Amino acid sequence: MKSAPIIPIPGSKSIAQRALLCAALCAKPTILHNVPDGDDVGHLMQALVQCGVEIKPLEEFSFEIIPPKEFALQNPDFNVGHGGAPLRFLMSFLGLIPGKKILDGSERLRERPIGPFIHALKNAGADINDKLPLTIGQHKLSEEVTIQGGDSSQGISSLLLSGVALGVKKIIITGERTSVSYLNLTQKVLADFGILIAETMDGYMLLGHYTSHETYFVEPDWASVGYLAGISLLQNKPFIIPHLTLNSPQPDALIVPALKAMGMEIGETPEGLLFTPSGALQSPGTVDCRLFPDSALTLAVLAAFCKGSTTLTGLHTLPLKECDRLTSLHTELAQMGILSEITEDTITIHGGDPKPATIQTYDDHRMAMAFGMAQVRLPELRIENPEVVSKSFPGFWDVMGNMKC
Repeated sequence: MKSAPIIPIPGSKSIAQRALLCAALCAKPTILHNVPDGDDVGHLMQALVQCGVEIKPLEEFSFEIIPPKEFALQNPDFNVGHGGAPLRFLMSFLGLIPGKKILDGSERLRERPIGPFIHALKNAGADINDKLPLTIGQHKLSEEVTIQGGDSSQGISSLLLSGVALGVKKIIITGERTSVSYLNLTQKVLADFGILIAETMDGYMLLGHYTSHETYFVEPDWASVGYLAGISLLQNKPFIIPHLTLNSPQPDALIVPALKAMGMEIGETPEGLLFTPSGALQSPGTVDCRLFPDSALTLAVLAAFCKGSTTLTGLHTLPLKECDRLTSLHTELAQMGILSEITEDTITIHGGDPKPATIQTYDDHRMAMAFGMAQVRLPELRIENPEVVSKSFPGFWDVMGNMKC
């Protein structure tokens, strides 16, 4: 077997967005390295600039984040496109900024659930209206904020990220906590910037002061790694990702056991993490994706090429993403001649012999990349609107082309 190519990939957009907000709230500048160039991160960076934060480009994918002595509104109109995380993160952060701000996004974003989060903010004293476009005034919040666990963890992460600056000392969560793995990631990044989150029986206590990390490296994005691992499995070729570790705090790193069950060997090398397919693609059986729902699409498309059936569970948040990912998976797999059944939180895929088809992406970057993997086996398969990958991984098609060489 030829030596494995080394494939650099962008940093995690989940980590980058959290680090950007933390850096903006510090007293001293922070240099962020390996910042991804996707739309979500770009929208958040633009929003911070509109609040008076200076963002100075350094070498490629590196920026110096220079907080202002006092936030000052440069432009009151904020638009985050399809970005659910930038929207929710800014809903808290913009309360720190003097003046009236208008926060909006795409039509699909207007349909995504933010009601419980708005209710929590208003009850805590926020000057905010009930739906997009949001009008947000300057305010502090009460020391104790109660929020429903709801359909997304991003509202809770938003409060954790800006809470200390807004005067919040305790967050009480009612109901089930959704996507706990992302809340853990938020705590990890906050700890890196001096904010300690103490977990309680009913929520979190917030302690500490925002402290510049001076230099901060954003580790490679595990969700993106999943697509490349899928391409590797489908064409039985190894590859290496530099600066990547198995003990990552990213939720999508939890895909590793499923990848191994499908035939992938993964090991540490001096150059980075080595992914080596061991042969025929195998069904992983039943996989609980509750803690890494974004990567469920990767496993679903790979399952189409496996013999036998694969069941993915814990998918109740998929209908609330950039598109209804559960229904869309079912529909587009059928276009490829692959039978599947869905419930409100599961999909069972009956693998076999997928056929080329024209795949609709529904303006969803993850639909494009997950089904794009299949092109290494099905060159005639066509992806509609392939440019939607710009949301998180603008260079995906180039990287995929390099892996096929």
